[in-house]
Amino acid sequence: MSIKAVERLCRLQSEELLVEQGLMVDKWTSEFFNGERTFNVDGRWKTNGGVFLVECEAPFGGAPETMTLEITKEKALG
Repeated sequence: MSIKAVERLCRLQSEELLVEQGLMVDKWTSEFFNGERTFNVDGRWKTNGGVFLVECEAPFGGAPETMTLEITKEKALG
């Protein structure tokens, strides 16, 4: 997989998970970079239930099912 493929898969899988929880996704932003042996994607979904941070990681040359994905709700300021 390429870094762009990891970013695309990260976006699709995280969107599915949020929609399954009854949230309406609005805007996706992401940054991606190469780690020592992995592709890394840090993304954010703006939804009707707040902002969610998404972290994905996949090994170089790995299959799509080797990607890990974590979603956490961004804490409100103040």
